[in-house]
Amino acid sequence: MVKNPGFFIAGAVPRGPGALTDFGYAMERHILEAVSLGLGTCWLGGTFSRSAFSRAMGLRDGELLPAVSPLGIPAAEKSLVDGVLSFAARSRLRRPWKEIFHRGRPGVPLSPGEAGAYAEVLECVRMAPSALNRQPWRVVREESADVFHFYIVSEGGGGEIRLPEIDIGIALCHFELAAGALGLSGSWSGKTGSGGVEGWTHILTWEGR
Repeated sequence: MVKNPGFFIAGAVPRGPGALTDFGYAMERHILEAVSLGLGTCWLGGTFSRSAFSRAMGLRDGELLPAVSPLGIPAAEKSLVDGVLSFAARSRLRRPWKEIFHRGRPGVPLSPGEAGAYAEVLECVRMAPSALNRQPWRVVREESADVFHFYIVSEGGGGEIRLPEIDIGIALCHFELAAGALGLSGSWSGKTGSGGVEGWTHILTWEGR
């Protein structure tokens, strides 16, 4: 539970295609940096006063405030309430590999062994936070190359601030940072794979070198 934080990480983006994904990526980089310094953080996408933050930030017309994170010293131990809230948000659960990662085409599970040098990178993606731990991303690795296509699984609706688009930005951040830490070079492109499935939207592709 967050109590009376003195500082927050927040940001605004212009309305437009890709903006929420960019926000998720950039916000997660700041959050991970804060965590590396021993600070406590917590993504808040719907449980904060968006109007109050918008006024404090001087939000302009055409801009969105998708999410914030309190910043402070983490408690040494979780309280009972924290434990209940953590369970309610399913923060200890993640989707299995076979559901998230695919080989060659959707529906063919990719095992950690088949992921090769990228197995640890993909595990970092699997452990990335998302709204209610829905993990709305899917990744398809090409059969004979370190090329990974990232998709969003559409859930429909969501209004102006579509949390799955933020979530996949977080996943992309985890992938890139983990790849860099392991010395795996590559770059992002708009290249699409052999095709997703109905309800899947291609976002970006990592082409390893």
